[in-house]
Amino acid sequence: MKIIGQSKWEEYRRPEHTGFAGFLEYWVLMWKNYGSLKGRAVRAEFWSVWLCNVVISAVLALIPFAGRYLTLAFFLATIAPTIATYVRRAHDLNRTGRYVAVLWVIAGAAAACAGVGFVGFLLGAFSNGLFGDRTFAAGLAAMFISIPLAVIALILFLLLGCRKSYPAENTFGPAPRR
Repeated sequence: MKIIGQSKWEEYRRPEHTGFAGFLEYWVLMWKNYGSLKGRAVRAEFWSVWLCNVVISAVLALIPFAGRYLTLAFFLATIAPTIATYVRRAHDLNRTGRYVAVLWVIAGAAAACAGVGFVGFLLGAFSNGLFGDRTFAAGLAAMFISIPLAVIALILFLLLGCRKSYPAENTFGPAPRR
C-alpha cells in the first residue's frame, strides 16, 4: 500500500507479511536495492539477508564435486548487495559505512592470519626440519593473532545486527518504524 509522500524505498522496505514470508521479502529486497547505499535497514532485514545467505551457501556446499565452486560463485554474486544491506543497517544506527569497512577489514585480517598461520604451522610441524622451528613458531603466532581479531570482528558484527534503531530521523533518512 503506497502512502502519499512515501518513497519507493520505503514502499519496498516494509514487507506485507510477517514470519517466513517477510523473511524472504527482505532477501528479495536485497536484490532490488543491489547498489543502493542510501536509506536505513532494520534488524529484521539485516538478519534475514545474513541467514538466507548462510543457508544457501550451506546447501550449495553439500553438492558433490561442484559445491565449493558454487559456494564461491554465490559468495561473489552476493557480496555487493550484502555489503549494501550492512551499510544501510549501519545508517540505521546513525553510523557511516566506514563502520562496515572496518568490520570487513578486521574479519579479513583474521582470516588471513588464520590461513597463513595454519600453513606455517603445518610446514613447520611436518617438514622434518626442512623449514625449521621458526616456521612452526611463526605459524602458531599468526594463528594466535587471528583469535583476538576474529573476536573483535564478531563483536562488531553483533553490535551491527543487535542494536536497536536510532529512534529519530538522522542524516540517512527517517526512522524506519514509527
